[in-house]
Amino acid sequence: MARMYPSHLTFLLAALLSASWSWINTLAFSSSLPNNPFIRPSVVEPSGTSSLYAGVGVADTYSWNEEQFELEVKLTVPAGTSAKDIKFKCSSESIDLRLVNGASNDDNDVNNSKGERVLLDGSRRTRGKICADGTFWSIEGNPDKEREITITIEKLFLPASSGGGTETFDAVTDFDWGGLYPNDEEEVSHRKYDEAEELNVREYAAKLGVDIDNIDMSKVNKTMFGAGLG
Repeated sequence: MARMYPSHLTFLLAALLSASWSWINTLAFSSSLPNNPFIRPSVVEPSGTSSLYAGVGVADTYSWNEEQFELEVKLTVPAGTSAKDIKFKCSSESIDLRLVNGASNDDNDVNNSKGERVLLDGSRRTRGKICADGTFWSIEGNPDKEREITITIEKLFLPASSGGGTETFDAVTDFDWGGLYPNDEEEVSHRKYDEAEELNVREYAAKLGVDIDNIDMSKVNKTMFGAGLG
């Protein structure tokens, strides 16, 4: 049997600890991502930043529910409104939603002459980039009562591109919008988002049954190096 010198043990201990921390961090990272085949580690925020992802809010004319990849906006429209009464336009930076033949009661509203009521102003930029192909709207509710329009906004996911033979991302995907529009403090009456949590690696490892402070080196020697030593 080959003799194990102190320098060998030091090397093996360092390698084991490195592998253990790498394994634990990988598990922690993978468990925090949704089961989505399009997710790549490169789009996760750099270390030191906090991810919020989930939250809700209420503004004067709309409300929203935000998740990591989508932001759902809800508005109410008068009874009798149907899909043909809605004009919807989406770009990578804005949403324009109008109610045809639903002029505002405000005499100063410039849209009165057009017979249109602006529900979401297309001249306002959203907080993040929009994937127009994945954004859609629907209308629900009893036609005899106020109805609800739901706009599902898909956040833009930037695909990998090849530069100099290396896959890179054009930019980091902006998952955390925190609302529909920037500088919306005056119109938003309620906003609540999940608190970002700090991961305690030692506690997380303990839940997995791994005691990183008490590693049995004899078992490691048998399983990792026993077959290679003679």
